Amino acid sequence: VNGVGKIKHRFRDAVTIFISPPIVENGDIPENEFIGEETERKLCIKEWEFEEGHLFDYVVVNENVETTVMKVTEIILGNL
Repeated sequence: VNGVGKIKHRFRDAVTIFISPPIVENGDIPENEFIGEETERKLCIKEWEFEEGHLFDYVVVNENVETTVMKVTEIILGNL
């Protein structure tokens, strides 16, 4: 996420794709489950990345590897 602005500045015709981790909602984590510092840090990073996703030309949520590869391939082939 940090480098997309630099890439778009240097390579003006670049097509950027953000492959996002699966979306985690607060309700997906049981209330009685302990969330360690590392997990909390990762959730904060994910939230920030989602907010910055608009900087990319495409955002693909990686819910399933095969589907993600197919979507990214379609994007690449559609932009040749």
